Amino acid sequence: MSLPAWGQGRARGGPAPRPSIVRHDQLLLDMTSQKPLPPFVERGTRAVLIVDIVESVRLIEQDEEGAISRWLGFLEHVETHLLPALGGRLVKHLGDGMLLEFRDVQSAVRAAFSIQHSSESDNLGLPPDRQMLLRIGIEISEVIVE
Repeated sequence: MSLPAWGQGRARGGPAPRPSIVRHDQLLLDMTSQKPLPPFVERGTRAVLIVDIVESVRLIEQDEEGAISRWLGFLEHVETHLLPALGGRLVKHLGDGMLLEFRDVQSAVRAAFSIQHSSESDNLGLPPDRQMLLRIGIEISEVIVE
């Protein structure tokens, strides 16, 4: 199963998608080629969590300043409150998405539910067309550890 490209989503006027947690295979480069690595490079198995905003382009078209401000505040909340409590780290964020890393799948799944819960709380009181819905995927893979 693969995630839709960023900015793609339901057709305008259709029913709003329900946030879900999906698995996305082959997200990262395959690091299991067994080619010798330099001695200073370490491999490790990690749970990688990918988060992006459903229909971010539509939200930004409706209210650019508000949508960006809400997303940046949400990123800060995830990075400063949720990730430290769940043993995760923000690898990077670009525009309407973020890439998070966890040592184990249990922590990644707990983080996914915490992130969805926080998003739902942030959406309380907003009209449906202004709510920021999230799409989340988890990949367990062998990666090169920084």
